[in-house]
Amino acid sequence: LFQFIVYRNTPDLAVVLGQQQFEYLKIKFRKSFEHVVIPAGATEYEQGPKESNLSRSEKIVFGYSGNIGEAHDAEFLISLAKQLDPEKHELILRLYGAKAVYVKQKIAEIPVVQFREYLSLSEIASIDVNIATLLPGWHHICVPSKAVTAICGGSALLLNSLEDADNWRMFREAAWLVKAGTEYEKELRIILQSIGRDEIDLKKSKAATLSAEITLLKKKSFQSLADFFIDAES
Repeated sequence: LFQFIVYRNTPDLAVVLGQQQFEYLKIKFRKSFEHVVIPAGATEYEQGPKESNLSRSEKIVFGYSGNIGEAHDAEFLISLAKQLDPEKHELILRLYGAKAVYVKQKIAEIPVVQFREYLSLSEIASIDVNIATLLPGWHHICVPSKAVTAICGGSALLLNSLEDADNWRMFREAAWLVKAGTEYEKELRIILQSIGRDEIDLKKSKAATLSAEITLLKKKSFQSLADFFIDAES
């Protein structure tokens, strides 16, 4: 009933979080329509991300800041924590949401893990590799904003999703992908061997370029929205 009500009338204009989400909605509405893309989580830094204490760590810092809920794979995050080497890695976590307590219970005793009550945007930006995850059942319904915020801050991204997810399509040059639903222990072992300082620096450089593109896309989309409403009123 809910889907019937939502999809029976095609929108005049839709704000979507990515092009792949738009393709998904075209199937749902059974026709094309006008749209603009505004990635959720797009953040602009006036003079670039500020340095924080996290950026001064000699170890490679992984981070997950935000909701770990129904759309996210808690098992991926747990498996990653277990795979990290305390001699080489740190894992900074600020967690809330439906699965937060479960994840904390599973990894609380792992040496690499540090829980935080709060992480500022500058701290998120200073993390070497930010993490985002999306379960296949929420594919194209959600487009994790934490991935967009990480890229805007110039951070590399470790993404757990399907290959045609918007986050991967947009940010693959600055990211590593562990496909959703795979054998995480095996896949993470392989991926972690390729995540060194040189590779991270290269991904961060790509992230800086992508950040500028996101900012431009956001400005163009807001202008298109303004033009639409002006035309609608005239």
